[in-house]
Amino acid sequence: MASTAGYIISSSCHDDVINDQHWLAGAYPQFAVPYFIYDVYAMFLCHWHRGQVKGHEVAPPPSLRAAAGSYLRKDLLMVLHHAAMVLVCYPVAAVSGDVRGGWGHLRDVGTPW
Repeated sequence: MASTAGYIISSSCHDDVINDQHWLAGAYPQFAVPYFIYDVYAMFLCHWHRGQVKGHEVAPPPSLRAAAGSYLRKDLLMVLHHAAMVLVCYPVAAVSGDVRGGWGHLRDVGTPW
């Protein structure tokens, strides 16, 4: 979805790539930021519950802290990707022009998650 938004934004900004604007460049982050936060939380919950069911262990379920540590060890790159998009990429794209933000979204084409 990010790649499609990037293509639409980049292809519509063709006359003046520094100053051209597209409505999707402002609307997409409003959708994407809450999604990234939700996605990290949903992946953690899946990881936590998978640890409780796998093998039907009789031991007590892991504490929240232990589950969070295990989740970060397993999916650190994905969590860092989501955090970087929210904390770095969207703020930079907001001040660097719509076409550069579109190019940033196109970068997700080559990210095999």
